[in-house]
Amino acid sequence: MRCLILTIFLLKFSKIRGFMKKQIRNNKSEIDVIGEISLNNLLPNKIHQMILGSLLGDMHCRKECVNSKIEEGHSIKQKEYLLWKHSILEKHFVLGLNTISSSVYVGKNKTYIRTPVIRFASKVSEKLNPYHNMFYKNGKKMIDQIILDQLDSFGLAVWYCDDGYYDPENKSITLHTEGFSIEENYIIKNWFNKQWGIDVNFKKDYSKKKVALRFTVKDSDKFLRLIKKHISKMPQSMWYKLGHLWEGNFEVIDKAKLNKLRRTKIYQSRKDVKIRRNQQVKKYYRKNREKVLKQSEKYRKTKKYKDYLKEYHQKPGVRERINEWRRLYIQKPKVKKRRFLYQEEYRKRPEVKIKIKEYNRIAREKRKGDKN
Repeated sequence: MRCLILTIFLLKFSKIRGFMKKQIRNNKSEIDVIGEISLNNLLPNKIHQMILGSLLGDMHCRKECVNSKIEEGHSIKQKEYLLWKHSILEKHFVLGLNTISSSVYVGKNKTYIRTPVIRFASKVSEKLNPYHNMFYKNGKKMIDQIILDQLDSFGLAVWYCDDGYYDPENKSITLHTEGFSIEENYIIKNWFNKQWGIDVNFKKDYSKKKVALRFTVKDSDKFLRLIKKHISKMPQSMWYKLGHLWEGNFEVIDKAKLNKLRRTKIYQSRKDVKIRRNQQVKKYYRKNREKVLKQSEKYRKTKKYKDYLKEYHQKPGVRERINEWRRLYIQKPKVKKRRFLYQEEYRKRPEVKIKIKEYNRIAREKRKGDKN
């Protein structure tokens, strides 16, 4: 009898358990649907793009119990930028703002002084759950094609202002995506090419086995022109991110260019570098001799080359230096021998013999005239 009662209880319990699992699955699907509705209807596209771009950059989304919250911090130099974000997001979320002054941080292997930081954090909100579900897998921030396909040029501008760097020396952009895996960086690389027609390369950090995205000069210009209209509406403290498209950077770019030339000159003056360069030049010449000679011959016929020679020979001390080089060159034994053999062969030519006879005849007549 007891066995029968126990069997009936277990059967009923298994049915109840199955029903509960089904209800949980249904509730999860309902939550996902609500999340999609909140993304599409409850939040304007500008807010959606700002959160997407920020989460790709410096923002974090943390889940506490049922709902999620966002938080972001920047150095005090970018205070205006963070306040700009705060002013837009506070219309839809309850945000707290605070400043962390300099303090000493003691870690496992190092101790350093933190620079002042300004940060905001929101209260938990049901509207933020879809973002947490999109970006975080097993507690780690990740990126996929679904996220990137939602991003427009405004979201791209926010992402760049968070994690982008403009190199004034090379006029190129680096997007710091080291926080994502190499596979995720491949997804981003392909997305840039397909969505915007922008080719990016990997900047590898071999020590940490991570990569960032580096844009060529041409594609950096294309990218900046794409997002210029959005950055122009941000606080002026962020306009430097526009690189060569903002006139306020011209002086910085000129100084960076001079520094690069100075460093290059110092580097190329090193003995080992000179030897290596000469070896590379010789190797290239041996491999492409005919091509190099044709290009040189073609260039020597140009007006540009002739003007350059004319200008160069007019410089003070150039003629004297060339004559000295020629004199020293002629005195070399190998050169003397080569010149002697050439002269012998040259004098044996019929047309040269005629010229020599004519020259000697004129010289004899001149000497006779001088005697008379």
